[in-house]
Amino acid sequence: MGMIEILSHGTVRELCLSRPPVNALNTELLADLSAAVVTCADEGCSGIVVSGYPGIFTAGLDLPQLMTLNQEEMQHALGVFLDAIYTLASCPIPTAAAITGHSPAGGAVLALCCDRRIMARGDWRIGLNEVEVGIPMPRTVAALATWVLGQREAARMCCEALFLTPEEALTCGFVDQLEPDKSVVQAAVEWCEGLKRLSVVASRRSRRRMRAELVHEIALSRDADLEDLLSAWFEPEVRESLLLAVERIRGKG
Repeated sequence: MGMIEILSHGTVRELCLSRPPVNALNTELLADLSAAVVTCADEGCSGIVVSGYPGIFTAGLDLPQLMTLNQEEMQHALGVFLDAIYTLASCPIPTAAAITGHSPAGGAVLALCCDRRIMARGDWRIGLNEVEVGIPMPRTVAALATWVLGQREAARMCCEALFLTPEEALTCGFVDQLEPDKSVVQAAVEWCEGLKRLSVVASRRSRRRMRAELVHEIALSRDADLEDLLSAWFEPEVRESLLLAVERIRGKG
């Protein structure tokens, strides 16, 4: 499916982000991810694993591409991103993020949408750095971070633009489990398989009930987040910070 490589592990399906070299999140990839998540649920899969390449889960939103968009195009791109968050967070079947390497910003957000986050050991970083470039933390992301981390730790992650090592991420609860890089996908698949012992009906109803407040808040925040993000994106100070970030990205390329 376009920029998502779909792999079957029995009744568990792996959705591997597939946009070389760093799985930067553009509109097509995010739309493909949303569509694949819906398809997996509709086809009766028992779980979903979202994965990336060895050493990189996703570099986050594709800033170099997004910086070329006009206001109307940017509104559409941000809407697709927010819709992907909702689709993954509201998925009716268990989801696990196999964080195969670096996962900044938008990558960390996708991981927070999942029920379980399993990260590869290594010299990788994960975190929410939106405020570093002048982007106000969206209500949607704040809700996800609070759901996973609790209020105090979520505030620290959202306001200090921290990049965590795998060990630091495990300690604060950003991720649930660490595995060698070659085992991270298999560990995520095994976690999903372990839930197959549960009643499907009871599991789905309980999952929907327990995540209802989070999903409601994400849905309720969409339009306000879209307005805030779009406004901030075109502010001169933010544009300057974003251009510097793009230069750093291209310098690494």
